[in-house]
Amino acid sequence: MKKLMLLPAVFLTFLFSLALAPTSANASQPCFPFFGIGCPGGHSCNEETFLCPTQCQRNSDCAETSRCTEEGICSEPQRRRIVGIGSPCGNGLGSCGDNICDAETRECRQPQCNTYLDCELGLGCAVGRCIVDITADRDLDGLPDGSRSIPRDNCPDIANSNQRDHDRDGLGDVCDDDDDGDGVLDVDDNCPRIANATQIDQDRNGIGDLCDAEVEEAPLLAITYGGNNGSILVGDEAGGNLVRSNRNTIVGTQAFSTTREGDDNTAVGANSLKRHQGRHRDRRDRNSTLGSGTLEALVTGSNNIAIGYKAGSNVETGSGNIYIGAYAGPKKKTRGENNKLYISNSKEQTLVSGDFVKRDIKFHATLNAEALTQSSDARLKKDIDPINLGLEAILQLEGKTYKWSDTSRSQQTHIGLIAQEVEKVIPEVVTEDENGFKAIAYAKLTTILIEAIKEQQTRITELENQNRALADLFSIELKLLTDRISTLEGDGAGLKIAQN
Repeated sequence: MKKLMLLPAVFLTFLFSLALAPTSANASQPCFPFFGIGCPGGHSCNEETFLCPTQCQRNSDCAETSRCTEEGICSEPQRRRIVGIGSPCGNGLGSCGDNICDAETRECRQPQCNTYLDCELGLGCAVGRCIVDITADRDLDGLPDGSRSIPRDNCPDIANSNQRDHDRDGLGDVCDDDDDGDGVLDVDDNCPRIANATQIDQDRNGIGDLCDAEVEEAPLLAITYGGNNGSILVGDEAGGNLVRSNRNTIVGTQAFSTTREGDDNTAVGANSLKRHQGRHRDRRDRNSTLGSGTLEALVTGSNNIAIGYKAGSNVETGSGNIYIGAYAGPKKKTRGENNKLYISNSKEQTLVSGDFVKRDIKFHATLNAEALTQSSDARLKKDIDPINLGLEAILQLEGKTYKWSDTSRSQQTHIGLIAQEVEKVIPEVVTEDENGFKAIAYAKLTTILIEAIKEQQTRITELENQNRALADLFSIELKLLTDRISTLEGDGAGLKIAQN
């Protein structure tokens, strides 16, 4: 009996201990009105949970959809409303629905990605945003590789934790063939750590004057007018080894500097045609360059045109080529090429490429034209035969929607055909370039579509003729049947008269 009497006392003691226990500013305090234990500040007690309103000092002390009132309590949770892109979100301002709330701007935005596959190589997907994948570190130097749009490691294949970049071109020195950014490769640069495109070395000791502590006096500029049968040479070592030459115009330090013979060349720019030997079989080289480093690796070749910084600088032999724009030409060292065309403005951006012999040109961009025609005169063709492809071939093709996997291209949705699928049905309209990529000559499909329409029309005409014949037959049968009925009706009338 005594134990039973002690239970209420223990329970009351427990309740008072809860009520009197210290609580944090944002904790909910227990309350029991029927025992006289209320809430501080005169606030009412929740009779379902027996808890006082949550105490707070700022909005962050409350639930996300509640606010801290002037009385220091958290308001009742608000029902979150869905807001659109660019609208404020979080802390009860609104829910973004299927979109995400940007942690920095606190505004709704569309997610960049759902999985890492939606991001370019080197990036991962986190909270709907493509960020640098910190686990991707090919050279294990402690710096994540990053990507083309978000670079981190300026030399991701060679360890360089110091990230040293003398010429500040974004390419680490250990990966950069031209650390000082003067347009001269380190292997040829007589002062590889200080920009010196002129490569001036007055005492000829192999160390550029900018790096040479002891420089002997020597002329900085050599100008020769009318030398070598009408040639003009301007610049240190410009055309320095010419022996047999005619009508050359050479302007720039070390331009045409190793050439011994050659005619009708125009080289303007430091190191332009620097390695040219002029050993072409007819000696009439007729090369024209404008810009530092243009055709600097060319040993032999004629009738080349190079305009722009380092245009055609990766070609060692070749003739009849035209390079227009910075770094125009093949991206890697090329032993030789002939009759090629390049238009570009950087190492990565080639807008046009072509082949004069093959009469082939490629636009690496969207082409818009007011009118486009193709040669089709019968006098230009031979071995002309009808096409055996038609409706059956067209029925095997399937149109598709797609986006380019190359993110540098437009990412809108396109429509078209898949070259590999078309090749199985109509290989005549599919071509393949030197890199193995296939293309479709859509204009040629018009001819097959014409044949398919003609074939379909023939079938329609045959069906119409069959239907017409059936209609005529039906009309004849119907007339015969009608006549027979009339005859039978006449016979019946005569029979009645005879019976009467």
